[in-house]
Parts: sequence; structure tokens; C-alpha cells
Amino acid sequence: MILLLFLIRFSMNWQRKSISYIYGYQGTGAQLGNSLYQIDKSYPEIHKYYGLLSGLLYTLPFSLGGIFLNFFNTMRFSETNLLCTVVGIAGISSILTGVVNSFPVLVAMRIVHAICFSMTIPLIATLVHRFFPRSQRGTANSILYSANYIGTAISSLSILVIGLFGWRNIYNIMGITGISIAALTTILLIKKDFKKKIN
Repeated sequence: MILLLFLIRFSMNWQRKSISYIYGYQGTGAQLGNSLYQIDKSYPEIHKYYGLLSGLLYTLPFSLGGIFLNFFNTMRFSETNLLCTVVGIAGISSILTGVVNSFPVLVAMRIVHAICFSMTIPLIATLVHRFFPRSQRGTANSILYSANYIGTAISSLSILVIGLFGWRNIYNIMGITGISIAALTTILLIKKDFKKKIN
């Protein structure tokens, strides 16, 4: 259980923070000036809007994500199903960023990811409260908070992937990772939730 929630936090932070390394990568030799490796050669406008992409256009929807969560709560979605769904959508947003050749799509998917990430925070807190006794919640939350920093640290390794496969493929890798974690969470958490209700 704690490993699944850890992987979700890790994956979301990895996807969130990698943009700074993707934007900053310049490459050397044949990679220099190549749009396969340099995002600014595919999207020259990113120089103008990078501050917004890394700041306001992410943090504003991130801060409003709880409003969307409240909407789903009124429709009686279970926290487990909703968590799996938003993690999967976040993964899809990364894949679309890598596959679709459109700067507006990149911007839109950045906003979608921010909303999804925001929604995972209270959902994970709810599941920790549900599945862990009071005496273990402090330890569980400490482990989960460490995932934020580990995800941020791992995002720096995006440079290695870009150097080998290009900037679009790092988005594809992050997206596939996110969807895989969502699928694993769907299988294991919903099964655990079902057994808890039976008992």
C-alpha cells in the first residue's frame, strides 16, 4: 500500500519538475540546434512563455484542483477510483505532450497535469487515514513526503534520457510510467478496498 502511494507521489513530482531540465537541455555536437533534443527548436515561443509554464500556468490550476475534487465527491466517486483515474490522466497528459506537435497542447497538458497532481494530495491523505492505524500514519506520511523530493531529484536524470532518445521520449517514458502505476493501483487498491468492505 505505502509503496503504491509512494510511487504515485514520485511519478507526479517527476512529471512536474522535468520541464526545467527539458527546457534547459542544449546538447552538444550533432544534438546542438536539433529539434529532436532541444524543445526550443520545436517551439521557439517557449522562451517567451517558459516562466508562465513553470510558474503561474501550473501553480494556479494546482491551487484550484480541490474545487474539481469537491465536484467529484458530490457525484459519489470513491477515493480509490478517483485516485487511479487522475494518475492515469496525468500520465496521458505527458504522452500527449510528447506525441502531439503543438505548443498549445503542451500548455494545455501542463494545466491538466497540475489539476490531476493537486487532486492526488487529498486523495492520498484520505487513503492513509483509511488504511493505516493512527500509530502508523506519521511514518506513512513521512515516507510519502520523501517521494516529493526523490521525484524531483530523479527528474534531473531526464537529461540522460534526452541525450539518448530526445525530449519527446522523456515525456513518453514519464507518461507510460504514470499510466502503469495507475493500472497497478487500480488492481491492488480496489482489491484491498473491496476486502476491507467485506470484512
